[in-house]
Amino acid sequence: MVISAERAFWILDFYQRHKTRLVFGGRILGEEATCIATISDVSIDMHSIEIKLISDHGEQTLDRRISLEMAGFFFDQILVISFPDGTTMFLAEQTTTG
Repeated sequence: MVISAERAFWILDFYQRHKTRLVFGGRILGEEATCIATISDVSIDMHSIEIKLISDHGEQTLDRRISLEMAGFFFDQILVISFPDGTTMFLAEQTTTG
């Protein structure tokens, strides 16, 4: 379902405030990658987020600020962020099984 930027930023802010661990997936320049991520900062004024990507074993992190100004947003249990150049990011709450 297509959602507004306002709703998407509300979801991203929720993830940031609650320090939610997310499963991140991305398709950038035709390559796909997945890892764990957290949202470090949400800037509605700058239309951007800062995301921390965490390696499989947690020993490395990569912080990136991503402009969402030209992004489209979709949500159905997974937040999908798509960009005009074909880049797509997927964010979903990490679930644990016990």
